[in-house]
Amino acid sequence: IEGVQSEVDAVVANVIEHATLHSDETLMVVSASAVTSSRIQEAIQAILPANRTLQDFFGRHDDEPFIVVTLNQASAITRDRVIFSVGFGRSPHGRVLSDLGALSSANGPRLVAVAMTRATHHLTVVSCLTTAELREARMSDGARALGEFIDDTLAHVSPPTAHHPLLDDLGRRLE
Repeated sequence: IEGVQSEVDAVVANVIEHATLHSDETLMVVSASAVTSSRIQEAIQAILPANRTLQDFFGRHDDEPFIVVTLNQASAITRDRVIFSVGFGRSPHGRVLSDLGALSSANGPRLVAVAMTRATHHLTVVSCLTTAELREARMSDGARALGEFIDDTLAHVSPPTAHHPLLDDLGRRLE
């Protein structure tokens, strides 16, 4: 249930997107799972030799280099952008286990606060689990705190509009 390939792939895709679109900003990946952190690091190292964009990005930020860390390692580190990977998925039987590593520890709620405050500009959360699953009564305080944080944040995000003002103006002018 740790290091789920789809979550690792999603994080790597987000890292590549960041290197392509936001190369002027620093980046860090944080995961609640040491196994997931390791697999993300390995996946990035595997594609690095063939990806010039990533090479350029990694060479650009010597003062605050790209890193992949666990929740326990993240407390004193900040970056412009952070990708937080929950790092846990469902069992082979489709069940969500209640042990989510550091999120399930006594420090879980504090670690959620740490993870959600490491980004100075932008935070992306990647998870195989839904917020409803994280908020179940049987889950730890840390997992529930994460689910609540995500739900509360999404409640304040405007739904995407069908039209973009600049494109609408351009369309009117072209008519």
